[in-house]
Amino acid sequence: MNPDTSTHSKLYIDRKKVAINYSDIVYLEGDENYTIIYLSNGKKVLCARTLKDITNHIQSGEFCRIHRSYCINLNHIRNYKRSDQEVEMTNGHRFGVARRKKTLFEKQVSDFWNSEENH
Repeated sequence: MNPDTSTHSKLYIDRKKVAINYSDIVYLEGDENYTIIYLSNGKKVLCARTLKDITNHIQSGEFCRIHRSYCINLNHIRNYKRSDQEVEMTNGHRFGVARRKKTLFEKQVSDFWNSEENH
């Protein structure tokens, strides 16, 4: 099976491979050469890989880079205030969408929600 189409992301954490379901990831936060993965169960996982590396590995239409430091799972969006360019996640965390990412984000969200309605 091609790892990019799998429902799991295999990331090296503490020198071992740990499988994390994409659906369990609420968002990813880049912190220099590390990424903090926030899960739907409230746990955080620290990974010694850059946010860019992880988002390139995921290659899923369910994730969108909204800021230099944040990539969110579109399945976990609770609300989006277009006027404030603020997205609220299912875990209550809120993020501003970068001006340079706004158009792409809104298109990706629209396409994602439209495809969800058609399934």
